[in-house]
Amino acid sequence: MSSQSVGFLVLTASLVVSWSVVAPWKRFLRRGPAVSRDVHPYEVACLREADDARKRLLPAVLGALRVDQVLGLAGRGVRVAGPARRRLVPVEDAVVAAVAARPEGAVLGAIADDERVTSAVDGLRARLLEDGLVLAPRARRRLRLAYLFLWVVSTGPVIVYGYLAGWTEAEKITPAEAWIFVPIVWWFVTFFWAAFRVLDPEHTTKAADRAVAAVASRHRALRRRVRRHEDLPVSAEEAALLIALGADRIPGVEHEFALRARIYVPTGDG
Repeated sequence: MSSQSVGFLVLTASLVVSWSVVAPWKRFLRRGPAVSRDVHPYEVACLREADDARKRLLPAVLGALRVDQVLGLAGRGVRVAGPARRRLVPVEDAVVAAVAARPEGAVLGAIADDERVTSAVDGLRARLLEDGLVLAPRARRRLRLAYLFLWVVSTGPVIVYGYLAGWTEAEKITPAEAWIFVPIVWWFVTFFWAAFRVLDPEHTTKAADRAVAAVASRHRALRRRVRRHEDLPVSAEEAALLIALGADRIPGVEHEFALRARIYVPTGDG
């Protein structure tokens, strides 16, 4: 067996060992408790963009308030168009207050930076953290350490072996040694994926993933109906949920409002 084949056996062994350690470690850190309550559409929006909850949450709130005709268009932004006909949740109250403070038209950036909105978003995120749906900073640090371990252990032995074996140039690979391409592909995927996760570990638990998937599954029929019938009326909560799950066309929300609320982000071709 050539030194190159031995090297790839070392590579395979290091991948097997590192993944055998990290996979259960990662599962343990991200397990999360069982969720015994329904997840609100705004919570779904936070969990879908947990690194910056406002990115998907605020479009969902603005869309829901537009469906309820609380908000309308003004200037380059949005304005308060009428009173709420239902009891608003704290993040909606904060958004309405932020918009009302800018009667000439509030743009999304100004709404996102408003102290009342920031406080309401932090409160919503704190509840998700308390319920075990969002990872605490300490858990994310441990998760980062797990990915760093995966990156080092899957790479280090190969580099050391290559140095000791004196690899100076690639040796000819025989047909019987074609299996070495499997660990090569596996290693490349592991190398780049683990490096990415070291820089940006997951923000949510597996419990959050299951909760969001359950909500999406329960409302699959609604999403199909909206796609087939664009004028189908939806409630504010349904509109928020559709936006949270990634829909960009919401009945009751005109195109221009959707653009300003970043419900729909235009592409380069218009």
